[in-house]
Amino acid sequence: MFVRVLGSVFAGILLFFSGLSLAFADMGDRRAEAVTLADIDPGRDTVLIDSDFPVSAITVRLPRHIQPHSALLTIAARPTDGERGELRLRVNGRDIDRDGLPGEPETRFQIDGDILQPGENEFELRVDTASDAGVWLVDGRRSQIRLDYSVAGAIETLDGIDLALSADFARLERIHIANSEQYPTLEVLSAQAVALRSGNVPIFAAADEAHDLAVSFDLAAIDGVTGPEIRLIPGARPELVITGRDAGETIAAARLFAARSFAGVGSVFDVAAALDAPQLGSGRAGMAAEPTDLSLFARHTAPFGAQAGARTAVVLAGLDGETRTAAYSILSRMALASDAAWIYAWYGPTAAAAPEGRHLLVIGPDAARDRDLMDAAPPELRAALRAAAQSGPSRPGLRFAAAAYADAGTGSGAPYGVAAIFADSRDGSRLIATFTAGEGAAFSQAAQSLTRSNLWDALEGRAAIWSPRGVTPFDFDTAGAGSLSIMDRLTGLELHPREAAVLLFSLALLFMLRGIWHRQRRIHSASKDLR
Repeated sequence: MFVRVLGSVFAGILLFFSGLSLAFADMGDRRAEAVTLADIDPGRDTVLIDSDFPVSAITVRLPRHIQPHSALLTIAARPTDGERGELRLRVNGRDIDRDGLPGEPETRFQIDGDILQPGENEFELRVDTASDAGVWLVDGRRSQIRLDYSVAGAIETLDGIDLALSADFARLERIHIANSEQYPTLEVLSAQAVALRSGNVPIFAAADEAHDLAVSFDLAAIDGVTGPEIRLIPGARPELVITGRDAGETIAAARLFAARSFAGVGSVFDVAAALDAPQLGSGRAGMAAEPTDLSLFARHTAPFGAQAGARTAVVLAGLDGETRTAAYSILSRMALASDAAWIYAWYGPTAAAAPEGRHLLVIGPDAARDRDLMDAAPPELRAALRAAAQSGPSRPGLRFAAAAYADAGTGSGAPYGVAAIFADSRDGSRLIATFTAGEGAAFSQAAQSLTRSNLWDALEGRAAIWSPRGVTPFDFDTAGAGSLSIMDRLTGLELHPREAAVLLFSLALLFMLRGIWHRQRRIHSASKDLR
């Protein structure tokens, strides 16, 4: 009897701890993430809702591999002409009751997880038409959606990969692209393909860093491969394998990856699936005019991005390790500006090997060492390179000129990068563009600050230097150079502590020598009078 009772007690204890461990495991899988409305839709910094525009709709995308439990929408809004009327919310056609009391500074709506669905969710914010609602201003930076969810399983389809890359929550953000050694086209096209699916420049991670998605290449696949293919290996960290029976077919598969959507596709994407797949991007670069400076190039990338890059040779100069991922970021931002990947561009390590008759784009820390590039460079690029060298982290300076679009809260030791676009002095029909910075981490950090912020849209002039503090254009006008006043020249002066100390010491020495000379002259005059 005692043995049976003791066995029951132990069985109960085991059941209790088993249930407890399962409960903690379930709690450990629960996650919470908050995203502002301005991050979901960059055009939602400020939203106006009134009788003329009574409804403001925003689309929230959720991936298929998560299970939403609840969402909390917090709206920071105020009526411009007094407390009149109320804001109401409808999600996927269902009205959501307000959480809290009227008159609070923020309006909250608690949304049940059963209302949310994978893919697009329509949030409609409207005024109460039954009352005199007046005009409401919604602050998109202070308004946010907080989602509580758990990961339901692995991503099992390529369609699910597309959705997870473009999702607003539980997004695949950190991407690792394998080093393909002698075929940089594979890496660059894969980076552009991921960026076009994400709608922004992702974080490209090294092999030893944590990542959400991996992209690898198999240049000589044998088992079951009949042509260019992209295969998904599901798991906690899904992997895309771009493959073919040889290098040519693998590059063709990378072009398919960068040119076609995975909508409705299972775990394998081949040429047959690509025939019916939607196009990835619109390729608007071909409709833009020829760029005259960096401003137009940053917005449209024409003519470099026209015809999917068919008229462009891209030189990846001196890339290794983290500088590779930096080049991915720059080319991804260009693909987003073109709204199409440069699938027909030539990619290589040196300008000497580039095909003739193509526009030249040089990216990398070694761009300034390219003699052919520097021989054709205008004075703006040379001046920008000198200014960047003097303004680098090893020589923190005191800038007198205000930099455009500066980001607040950045340190003075941030690395500087240089961008330029100009016509080849040896061939007027050929354009050359370059993005360069210091070696190693300096180039990587400069590229990240440019491509993942509004600094890209601030580029202007035939050459410019950038840092997290802002953009300084260089655009010389030789005809009007003599009309610059002294104050105009002093406006762009950058003075470093070392130079300032030398200047002050020289002035002090000059005044001291001048005083000694005047004293000796007075003594000499007095001695003559005594005689």
